Amino acid sequence: MIKWHQIFGMALTDLFANTKYRVEIEKELKIKQFLDILVVEEHTGNAASDLPDGFENLSKYNLISYKSLKQPLDSWSLDELTCYYVLYRKLISPSLDNLIATDQFQLLGISTRFPYNLKKVEHMVYVKEGLYKILRGGINALYEKRFYAGYSFKRNT
Repeated sequence: MIKWHQIFGMALTDLFANTKYRVEIEKELKIKQFLDILVVEEHTGNAASDLPDGFENLSKYNLISYKSLKQPLDSWSLDELTCYYVLYRKLISPSLDNLIATDQFQLLGISTRFPYNLKKVEHMVYVKEGLYKILRGGINALYEKRFYAGYSFKRNT
């Protein structure tokens, strides 16, 4: 197998020689991170009922980020949640060549306070009382008033 990352990395190393930039090839990111909440559909059991708006159509894998009063739900939070999705999908799939389908995942961001800063940079479309939709990089988002402020992101296929 050709090690394309190594070859391209060596070319970039040469390109950036004698500059203020350093090139690292296949850098392992040793960072301890935790997904706030994961809700996984089991094969057996009763269906959930009386769910809040935005939770009616849960997927097999539902990744949730919760932001309290002191933590804003902002663009960075959405970027972080998306990264967790990518890493988790790789982790649980049979292989990187056989990833679990994107429609099996849903990302939910819930905030105790309304994310005014997020609204400034994202286009929030009114759905119903306390519920908005955001189209962001192939992700749908819902604001859920029952949680004070919340977002539900479902991967588009």
